[in-house]
Parts: sequence; C-alpha cells; structure tokens
Amino acid sequence: MDSPEQHVREDPEDYSQSHVHPGGRAPCRQVRLHRKRDVRRLSDGCCCLFYWLGSNFDFQAFCQTGKYNGRYLLPAVALIVVPVFAQKFDFQTSPFFNLFRALILVGFLSNVLVVNTSYWATYHASEAHHDDYQNYDKPYELMEFLRENGLVYGYSTYWNASVITVLSDHRTVVVQVYLKDGVPNRFNWLSTDRWYRPSNYVGDSFLLLSEDEAKSVDWAELSSRFGLAPYKTLVYKNFRVYVFSENIANKLKF
Repeated sequence: MDSPEQHVREDPEDYSQSHVHPGGRAPCRQVRLHRKRDVRRLSDGCCCLFYWLGSNFDFQAFCQTGKYNGRYLLPAVALIVVPVFAQKFDFQTSPFFNLFRALILVGFLSNVLVVNTSYWATYHASEAHHDDYQNYDKPYELMEFLRENGLVYGYSTYWNASVITVLSDHRTVVVQVYLKDGVPNRFNWLSTDRWYRPSNYVGDSFLLLSEDEAKSVDWAELSSRFGLAPYKTLVYKNFRVYVFSENIANKLKF
C-alpha cells in the first residue's frame, strides 16, 4: 500500500520551478511572469523617456523664447509619478528608497491641492477674473462678431488669438503677436512660421486689441514707416478691431 507521503500533492509553485517541459523549455507560468516583468519595465522606460524628452523640450523652449511657466512641465512630471508608484511599497527590504517615494507622493498631492485651492482663493475671486468674465469669458460671441463682419484672418495678442482659431475650427484664424515699441511683432511661443508669411492669406486682415493694448500702439509709426493705416475700426465690449485693406504681414515682414 502506498504511504500517505506518496499521496501528498505537489505544490504548483514548486512544480513550476522544479519541472521543465521536454526540449528544455521553461514552464508556461514562468514565461508569463517574465513577460509581465518585461511589459512593466517597458512601460516604466517609456514613462521615463517621455519625462526626459518633455522636460528637455520645455527647457529648450524656455531658453529660446524667454518665456517661463511651470505648467508646461506638468505632463512630464505627472507621468513620471506612474513608474515611481507602480511598485509595491516595501519598507522592510528598502526603507530609505520607499520613504523617498512616499515623500514624493505627499509632495505631489500637496502641490495639486495648493494649485487648485490657490486658483479659487486668488484669481477666481479677484477683480481681474471679474473683468475677464465681463469682457471676454465668452469667446464664442467675439468669434461670431468677427464672422458677422466678414473678418476671417487677423492678429491679436497671445491670450486672445488662438482660442478663436480653435473654437471656429479655423474658419476665423487669429495669429498671435505682441506689441514692441508700439508695433506688432511675431510671437514665437506655440506658433509656426507659416502663420506669418504674407502668402498664407491674401485679403483684408484685422488687428484685435483690448482697449488698453490699443493705447500702446504707435499708429504714426505704423503709418509713416510701414504704410499701414486701418480703414475701419469696430468695437466689441472691451475690444477694438482695426481692419486693414491687406494682410499686414506684407508690410510688417514678421
């Protein structure tokens, strides 16, 4: 009669490690574990590569344009959190490394909390936000105003330009510029050379400015040096729309 020991079932874990399939192939379970580890390493590597590329591109853009803003680093920083916290916390085997990860998590979450609470406690409750809401928190209305007046291509400062282009699905294109010494100049932040070429659009163009921005324009300089003078001025709330009989890129040579 067989002894009780002979009827004890082998543990599947021991079996997968001690038995090998014919032909020297590794057990299927081990293959699956290796594949899971490989996929995890690949995903972690992709996240780290994205973080490195995103951070470097952002820093290069900061240096080239002279414009610095931490929000452009957010996608890269948020993604690097994924591989950092994808691993299980194990303070017994690696206490210092896991403590460092825990501090990163606390810092990341606290920053998210601070950013959100700061927005609602400062800007959203400020007079500046109230003025923005009164003058231009409804860009659809401004977009429709431009279209009703047959204006499809123009220039404006950064925060008033691309939003109209996007919302109108490029039916009304507004290219970003900034005012230097009273003259519009091309704005290289998040733009392309094609937008500033005179051949990109032929016909009437406009310059969309807020009331305060319009006061800083040197109209005498535009007329005497560049031969530019608007033939029509439209008013919409806090904005002034100066319409020219040509694409002003022809004269300004952005």
